[in-house]
Amino acid sequence: MRARFFSYVLPTLALFLFAGALWIAANPNIGIDHDARLYAFMAVRSLTPSAYARDPWFAYGSQDEWSVFSPLYAIILSQCGVESGAMLTTIVGGLLFVAASIMLARAVLRGSMAWLVNSLER
Repeated sequence: MRARFFSYVLPTLALFLFAGALWIAANPNIGIDHDARLYAFMAVRSLTPSAYARDPWFAYGSQDEWSVFSPLYAIILSQCGVESGAMLTTIVGGLLFVAASIMLARAVLRGSMAWLVNSLER
């Protein structure tokens, strides 16, 4: 059990923490900015549709009608608040991106580069 911790768990944890530190350094949290304002607005509108019934953005239709993101995001915002919900969504999105990148690398990098992918899973 102890040998497994030092040979597997500790290096994996160190790699995860290093990757997390790099991600945080490369993507500082600047709050709700740019397109995130629109997504937050559409999610808040999902929570209280009558408050925005006469808003031109929604009165004539928007991209929100075709997306599953806003209702899911609205649930998060209703539980966490706008700022915390936006940060949580960013973190979860980043983790999903990393997981998808690892799965793509496993599928594409067979053979000579497989050692790189395998080092991430051990």
